[in-house]
Amino acid sequence: MRRLVLILAAALVPALLVAQKPPKAKTKLPSTTLPAILGTFLADSGVATRGLPWTTGNTLPIKWKSAQPVPSQYTMYNGVTSERTGTTRFATSDTSSIEAYVTVLGNTDGVQRFWVQWDMNEFPSERGDSLLLKAGFVLTPTKCSRATEGYSYGNLLMVVKAPGKKAAGLQEGWNCAQNDCTVTVSLYYRKADAEKIECVGS
Repeated sequence: MRRLVLILAAALVPALLVAQKPPKAKTKLPSTTLPAILGTFLADSGVATRGLPWTTGNTLPIKWKSAQPVPSQYTMYNGVTSERTGTTRFATSDTSSIEAYVTVLGNTDGVQRFWVQWDMNEFPSERGDSLLLKAGFVLTPTKCSRATEGYSYGNLLMVVKAPGKKAAGLQEGWNCAQNDCTVTVSLYYRKADAEKIECVGS
């Protein structure tokens, strides 16, 4: 009888192992967020600078196309001669993330402008400013209104302030005029550059 019990117990072990499969591992989310990216490209409070170092952003999980700045295609911006571009992914919630494209513009003094862009259809429920507000950024609207800007094309201009960082101009623009819809969040370190942004709506 004892032998029969042992045989039955041994037969049940594989069945128990099959029934108790370990749970599937959760998809690993990116180690960065939109607030972390923008915060990195804001100058530190109390530090005088004519431009951020070109190494700014190297600590972020950005796949840069070049290790050093290269001649820029955006020389129409005053004082811009060089650029770096790359791609990254940032978490938008506890369960999702999106791919984004990063562009850094500047000159021999350093970085003078920065923007990050993503496909609006991948992140339809929120805007970039909502992620910043949730992270404790202070956004002060200065020009344009979401209520009067176009559905397929528009701009918002704000002053952004993060803890321990200097205030800067922030533009959030969206464009669905082409075959796709993109959102672009840009930082302006010079007030004169930010003031050139035009509203679409009246």
